[in-house]
Formats: sequence, structure tokens, C-alpha cells
Amino acid sequence: MNPAPGLANVSYARLALRFEMGRHQDVLELTPSLESSFTKLHMEVEAVKCRLLLAMTLKMTGEHPGAIELLDRVHKNPSLSSEPFLRAKILAELGDLHQLQGQFALAMTAFQEASQLLQDKEPSPARADLKLCVGATYKALGSLDAAKEAYRAAQTEYSTLGMPGPVAYTRLLIAETLLELNRDREAEWEILTALPAIEEINMIPEGLAAVALLRESVRKRNTDTSALKQLRSQLRATS
Repeated sequence: MNPAPGLANVSYARLALRFEMGRHQDVLELTPSLESSFTKLHMEVEAVKCRLLLAMTLKMTGEHPGAIELLDRVHKNPSLSSEPFLRAKILAELGDLHQLQGQFALAMTAFQEASQLLQDKEPSPARADLKLCVGATYKALGSLDAAKEAYRAAQTEYSTLGMPGPVAYTRLLIAETLLELNRDREAEWEILTALPAIEEINMIPEGLAAVALLRESVRKRNTDTSALKQLRSQLRATS
């Protein structure tokens, strides 16, 4: 047996773990060499995964134009013809990068293409994440009702998948949007529904403090928006 493919896959798993740990410089330094190894082994799909991981790292370090340039090439790779979930993930990341750059028309084009790849599939984290990105783009455009509906669709999908952390996170996004729509009572209900699940998550003290502040402010019918945003940020980092 040739051990090289297995060793390369183990190296990729270690790199992905470093990304999750926030060790972005390690990923930037090591990914190109690993991608080259996959290419030499004719493991093109795995090489594409390396490029996606590199682009996601560039995104996290603020190098958005470089990440966009990389993904613009990657999503057209012929090897993805039999990998709809991977191609949809790449397009979703590309769309999110475009919306971060204020390129909303390009973002929506990428999201629509990704959605077409997933529309006939079973509920999946990839499809739920895509709906979350669509909601963020609508919100950036000021289309708050459309943003709320996209967030609600994502929340429903996360719930179907049994993912309480993302469900709670999305409820907080919905609450923020409802507050901007001056629908405070509905926002309070979303927050109160999300808090029990959030309190079961192992959060840092700052997150727990934000939970307490938010619960008290909702009780007083004067929602603390800064505590809401802080808690959402902590929850996203924990998920």
C-alpha cells in the first residue's frame, strides 16, 4: 500500500484543526506545500479543499481580495462536477467575501449559484450557513424583512439538524433585525427563547456576563443591544 495519500489526509486534518484553533499563520505557511502534495498524488478534490482552507484563512486575516481571487479560480475547477456540497461551500465563502467588500450584486450571484446546487439536497449545515450569508447580505442592503426571513429559514434548518448552538446564534440575529424594525416585543421573545440553550454552552466569563445583562434588560423591557451583540459575538466564537 502507498501510505502517501493517507499521510497527506492526516496533514490536512491537522491543518484544519490549527485553523479552528486560530493558528492562522501556521495555515498560511503550510497549506501551499500540502496542496502541492495532493496535486502530485492526483488528489484534485483534496487539493481544492486546501485552496478553500487557505482562502478562509486569508478571509480571517483580512486579506479579502486575495481570498476572492483564489476562490474565483477554485469554484470553476472541473473536479468539482461531482462534489456539489464542496462547490456550494466555496461559492458561499466567495459570496460572503464579496458582501464583506460591499460587492452585493456579486455576493448574491454567488449565493444563488450555491443555492441551486443544494436545493434538491437534504437539510445540511452547508445549506443553513448559506441562508445565514444571504440574510447578512440583505441586512447590509437595508432589506430587513428579507434578512429576517433568510435568518428564519437558516434557524429552521439548524433546528432540523439538531444544532442548538447555531439555532440560538441565529435567533439572536433575528432579534437584532427585529429591533431595527422596531418590533421590540418579538425581539424579546426570540432572545428569551435562545437564552436557555446559550446558558448550557461552556462560555467564557465575558459571555456569561452578557447573558446576565441581556436577561435583565429584557426583563425590564429595555433590551441592551450592546449586550446582545457581545453575546452573539461570543456565541459565534464558541460554536
